[in-house]
Amino acid sequence: MKQIVVAFVVFCLAIPALAQGKTELSKKAAKIKSGTSREAVIEALGPATWAVLPGDGGPGSIRDLEGVALQLQWENGPTCFPVTLVFDSDMKVVSIDDGATCLPEPLDPSWLPAADYSCKKEDRSHLCRS
Repeated sequence: MKQIVVAFVVFCLAIPALAQGKTELSKKAAKIKSGTSREAVIEALGPATWAVLPGDGGPGSIRDLEGVALQLQWENGPTCFPVTLVFDSDMKVVSIDDGATCLPEPLDPSWLPAADYSCKKEDRSHLCRS
């Protein structure tokens, strides 16, 4: 019984850490609405960190998402999940994850997009900036 109580207390202490994770970037992302253009998003959030295209494979692939042309992600601090916006073929936002979920410790790098999707790559850099 004591172990259950201890586990419950640890869980309850972790909930605020998960809930309070609004970074400045997350706050900005939360204001973006569906239908916003890619250019306006980049103007509001700054250059993206990763760009995922429909032809990409592997973890984080958007290959099977109908009507999706691009997914942009922004690094959101060491303990918070990336801000993620999905765009249709008109480059308008169709889905938003403001990255408000943060953990008490740094994210495992395997939870972040692959280096293949980096906006530092020549084939993606034009998508990540306005």
